[in-house]
Amino acid sequence: MADAPGPGESLVRKEPNVPVEDPITSRSSSAWMLLCALLLTGTIVWSLWDEAFGQRPWKGMQKAFVARYSRYLDSIKADAGKSEKEIKESAEYQQLEAEEAAARDQVKDELG
Repeated sequence: MADAPGPGESLVRKEPNVPVEDPITSRSSSAWMLLCALLLTGTIVWSLWDEAFGQRPWKGMQKAFVARYSRYLDSIKADAGKSEKEIKESAEYQQLEAEEAAARDQVKDELG
């Protein structure tokens, strides 16, 4: 026959109350934190260097282009208004402008 529990005993066996080793309180994680902080700092330094110097070899070419193009624009600045004036005085431009004015007159009532 099976042993019947006595008075005050239960069918469930209880484990002894031994504290379980908690990895958070029993070991220090400062070494891992230091390692991660150093890795993150190194990554930030590398990425800033790479952004400023590593991936931008065209910065010198860009400065040279700006200087040359500025000189070119300054050299043609005096002739800029002349070519526009010549185009507006041409017969073809006058004809296109007259057609545009006529088309605007046709739809003037529809536009409001």
